[in-house]
Amino acid sequence: MDVSTTRAVVGGRLTYQYQKKPVSAAKCGATGVKLNGLKNIRPSKLSNKHLSKKNKTVHRVYGGCLDHKVVRERIIRAFLIEEQKIVKKVLKMKTGKSAK
Repeated sequence: MDVSTTRAVVGGRLTYQYQKKPVSAAKCGATGVKLNGLKNIRPSKLSNKHLSKKNKTVHRVYGGCLDHKVVRERIIRAFLIEEQKIVKKVLKMKTGKSAK
């Protein structure tokens, strides 16, 4: 949707001035929160021709896709699941030794 307004130029002539669509910020895929550290830019300008990779991401796992809080939760959840597996294995070994 292009919105246009008429403006007077120096010579007294009237010309059209087209306004671009408003740009929304990049949002987290999980929570929908605005992502920090990224420019608000139209999708057509996200190509390498207009914007380099360092301006489109954040230097972190899932940077530019997920919020830092979501990434932190995922890392902690994965760590706790691994710890739980180790505890189960240890308890299974202890019960196996006491039965003998």
